[in-house]
Amino acid sequence: MAFGKRHLRFLLLIFLLILTMKKIINLRKESNFISSFRKIKMQEPLKLHPLSSKEPHRSRMLEMREKCKGRDQEVGNILSSTFKYNDQLKLVMCEVPKVASTTWQILLLRLGGFKGNITKDLRKRWDYAKIPNKQFIQLKSQTEALARMATYTTFFLTRHPFERLVSAYFDKFSGRSTYEYYKKNVGRAIARAQAKAHLYGLHDSIFHDDLLEKEDFKKLDSKEKSEVIQYIHIMKTGEISFPQFVKYLIGYKKNNNVEKMDNHWLPQMQICRPCAFSYSYIIRFDNLTNESNKLLDYIQTQTTTETLPKGPRITFPGNNRPFVKHEETEKMLKQISDEDVEILREIYADDFSVLNHDPHLYRGH
Repeated sequence: MAFGKRHLRFLLLIFLLILTMKKIINLRKESNFISSFRKIKMQEPLKLHPLSSKEPHRSRMLEMREKCKGRDQEVGNILSSTFKYNDQLKLVMCEVPKVASTTWQILLLRLGGFKGNITKDLRKRWDYAKIPNKQFIQLKSQTEALARMATYTTFFLTRHPFERLVSAYFDKFSGRSTYEYYKKNVGRAIARAQAKAHLYGLHDSIFHDDLLEKEDFKKLDSKEKSEVIQYIHIMKTGEISFPQFVKYLIGYKKNNNVEKMDNHWLPQMQICRPCAFSYSYIIRFDNLTNESNKLLDYIQTQTTTETLPKGPRITFPGNNRPFVKHEETEKMLKQISDEDVEILREIYADDFSVLNHDPHLYRGH
């Protein structure tokens, strides 16, 4: 009996050892594949995708590749929900939030044959969860993801960093936002962290119902009392001001952990890593409709009719109206100092340089 138990333990140990060795071998294979992938990408001459072979896309790609020289950007782990793909269309999109990302994810669904009616209510629900496109996070290995990046048509959208920040602020923290998650979970935390500068020493007692009867509160003048009452409202709702949002972002720079930012304001270069991957096509937000339709036309021309959904060709929704609202961004940036604007330029320096956005298009006060 004792021999039987020892025998079973021995067999179990051998089984676990084999599984461990297989895992180590697979990790080494994947590591070698990633190293080879990076070496090939860095050494091969740039081969422009047909989508980017003509101006202005040709110059855009060549200039970006030139600026990427000397920037040893890591491939990193791309098994994430950031990368959406479709095997039938042989297409990969790197999703950059606040750059028409929801619209493009819905376009991918329709190109893939999604038959449901995409209503406003459905879109609102999707804002709280991932739109049901296939994502790299669902793949078994990094090798599978990199193989698609190397052979499929790949693209992402880019936008001026400050315009993207203002859009994120309005969408997540302002009174016009109808989505409560960020206000409740991030806005409130930001307000609490910055409370000391707004509450005249009343931080410990601001949530008491009898605040108006507190001696420390009574000592404040009418302007200070008004500010305290207003800030209590901000702490309860999470509807922080734009300067508070910027101060929160600057905290990442001071703590040297910008890479830990939320994807909605993480630098675009860190999201899509265009110096690690040779993307086929890049859409600029300031020419969103035309450049989106060029890609949609290419996809539907190159793909077999059996793969595409039946019906009229899919185009980017809306007309050719400009999507960029310069005046709105300009107005918001005037609420913060030139010094803070300069720190934002440092945070998004690679976005400005490599993705060719003007860092001085907007100024502070």
